[in-house]
Amino acid sequence: MVGLLITLLFAAGATGAGLLLFRPLLKDLDPALRLGTAALLGLGFAGFITLPIGLLPQGVKWGIGVMALIALAGLYILYQDRDSLKLKSPQGPWLFIPLAIALAALMALIGALTPSDMNEWDALAYHLAVPKLWVQHGRIDFIPYIHHSNFPFAVDNLYIWGLQWGGQSGAKAFQLAFYLAGMAAVFGLARQRYGQPAAWWSLLAYATIPAAMWEAGTAYIDLAHGLYAGLGILFAALWLDDQQKSTLWLSALMLGLAVASKYTG
Repeated sequence: MVGLLITLLFAAGATGAGLLLFRPLLKDLDPALRLGTAALLGLGFAGFITLPIGLLPQGVKWGIGVMALIALAGLYILYQDRDSLKLKSPQGPWLFIPLAIALAALMALIGALTPSDMNEWDALAYHLAVPKLWVQHGRIDFIPYIHHSNFPFAVDNLYIWGLQWGGQSGAKAFQLAFYLAGMAAVFGLARQRYGQPAAWWSLLAYATIPAAMWEAGTAYIDLAHGLYAGLGILFAALWLDDQQKSTLWLSALMLGLAVASKYTG
């Protein structure tokens, strides 16, 4: 449980880092969309820079200090921006939607706290196995007998840190963080384009997708990958409408992280 909480705290810090690094691109977005996009970009940035850190001697060991500094700086930024990120609570009949989403998130939380079994074969075979070997080696290096170790690892790299500070739950909690970031992004995008009612229905539709609920409690990467790919396409579509360079850049970053997390990107 402690490892899961540390990961969620780190994800909050990564959100703040995303707000800082990509502020010019995020400033005109709905507050919820800005928060969710910053979280996705911040987590992607953390996974991306893990590679050069991990390739250095004992980088997997001392790199955890770099991650801590990023998280602390990001938490400070997030605190500074707290007023602009406040979300209004639903009223009246809309209250059932957060209750349904809370139930879905609880199921994902239980999955994150439960040790992986053969239902999560990919997690045991390589999503967690490869980072575990790299932690044991102290660095990212070639693993000749697991061909999956040559896959794009922008998301999987985060498990290197989660395993060290929280074991399986610390690693799996990253997908729970992506799940929550997706909620904010979907809600904000729908609210920005179509208004509050559409935002609540869109949030409910996303949060209760069975595959999303299940993967949010695993060490798979398809939930994160799907968010990067889907939002990348949506930002590209929005760019065709508004012709703003910031929207085009957001599309490029999201699609780049989709490529960096899975070959199907």
